Amino acid sequence: MTVSAELDSGADVEAEADAATGTEDMRPPVRVLGIRHHGPGSARALAAALEAYRPDCVLIEGPADADGLVEWAGRGLEPPVALLAWDNTDPSQASFWPMAVFSPEWQALSWAVAHGARVRFMDLPAAVILAERKAEREQARSEADAGAGAESEVEAEELVADVGGSGSPSGSEETDGLADGGSEGADITARGAAQPVRTDPIAELARLAGYEDPEAWWEDVVELRMEGDPFDALTEAIELLREISPETDESTLRREAHMRKVLRAARREGHTRIAVVCGAWHAPALAGKPPKVAQDNARLKGMAKARTSLTWVPGPRQMVAWRPSEVEVSLRTRPAVAELWNCSAMMGTCWAVGCSAMTCGLLPRWA
Repeated sequence: MTVSAELDSGADVEAEADAATGTEDMRPPVRVLGIRHHGPGSARALAAALEAYRPDCVLIEGPADADGLVEWAGRGLEPPVALLAWDNTDPSQASFWPMAVFSPEWQALSWAVAHGARVRFMDLPAAVILAERKAEREQARSEADAGAGAESEVEAEELVADVGGSGSPSGSEETDGLADGGSEGADITARGAAQPVRTDPIAELARLAGYEDPEAWWEDVVELRMEGDPFDALTEAIELLREISPETDESTLRREAHMRKVLRAARREGHTRIAVVCGAWHAPALAGKPPKVAQDNARLKGMAKARTSLTWVPGPRQMVAWRPSEVEVSLRTRPAVAELWNCSAMMGTCWAVGCSAMTCGLLPRWA
């Protein structure tokens, strides 16, 4: 399953239809579709947008070194599945990218394979991600060792001072307390300056719309909509937020630089309609005026890479987050979401029947 394969380009998917109707194709050369990972509403809207846009190339947020695995999506691979990457020198260090049937990424991948469009992943390679995490672990271990050594030295000095009987105990305790408090405050200030507070775009948009609960706003605007195309409006709204609160996280900026690099490569290959499927926060960075190529290349220069392998693995129904810390809906409710996706044409009826069946004990409770 790790064999690489090039897919035939779907550049002429709509050429014959355009020629037959004599109409001029007014579709933009690039369409950025900002989604919410594992959002069934995003997946449903994305499927409709792809069908209307009919791209000949689809770029998906995911590890770029997994391109050789996309062919399996057309060979009977069925979700839930996950892309799994591991460090060849230490297989215990691994990362995975799960996909359910209601994941927009899976819908994009499936559409591209079914329609003969070129499909590529565009995020940082797993080799870079695993190398960065390894460096972070080593740095944390080094800092912990240094902190333990410094603490031992302080304890030794305090022991010598106690034996010598120097200083006033009460005065010393008071002074030490003030000094510790000032040092701690300085450390907190320094950490705050080094790590500025990041904007939650969903929460901010919800607040502007008069919602107290960001999840309720997203449900109303995206997840519960059975028709319509929310992508351009969502990208425009998040672009305004990023103008007010620019992105400063170096890891995010590096990822977006790599996404633009893959997008430029796709355009050089001659694709005429490129669909970009990425997290909504990244959409303005890919849809707007890009930085100079030299700036992106400088940000990507010198990235360490681990020796990695990647493959598809079966995924349990509960495995729905790109990273464990980003589970947006209780894992226990995901089977329910899958069922709603499968019968989205009669969503309200299916939900009512399912709840009644569980109440009567005819079906196992998802909770």
